[in-house]
Amino acid sequence: MIFIIARIIAAILLIFAIDKHPYGYYTLLRFVVCGVTAYGAYFAASIEKRGWTWILGAIAILFNPFIPIRLGRDFWAFIDIAIAVILFASLILLREPKSQKIEQREMADGLTEKFKQGEEKLNESIAGILDSKSSETEEKSVDRRLKSIQKVNVPCSKCCREYTVTLTRYENQAICPFCSQLDDVDIEW
Repeated sequence: MIFIIARIIAAILLIFAIDKHPYGYYTLLRFVVCGVTAYGAYFAASIEKRGWTWILGAIAILFNPFIPIRLGRDFWAFIDIAIAVILFASLILLREPKSQKIEQREMADGLTEKFKQGEEKLNESIAGILDSKSSETEEKSVDRRLKSIQKVNVPCSKCCREYTVTLTRYENQAICPFCSQLDDVDIEW
């Protein structure tokens, strides 16, 4: 979405470049168009659109702000309009394939399902610990097991969100449900 907006802004700046502006406008135009088309070339290469990769790469070189190419004003006007048309055309012709979007969504759904399965297994094992009997009386046994299990609020070291986990005496790590970061947990028993 940001890349779409960036292409629209670059194309509009190119159209306005036909009029006379201060030199700073053209310097800004070079940075914007070079940046947008360089990223566009990278994006096109990542989705294996070779023609778009070459076209956008050439435009990025042409608008390179560090080693500017000097051309006449009339010639630049023609180039600006042509490249604005190319950028508008890229809005329609240069898109991420739907199959790739579907694959990413399926991968995210799969990870969510695995997380839920892991959570269910953990809950089952905790329930098994609480339900199991020992040689002592049931009340003392449950009391002792409850002391070896704690619910803990853990701040994630990556996304900084806080989440609650249930840990046994022998566990000292938890996985953040928001970003899948493995966090160390310090519990005083």
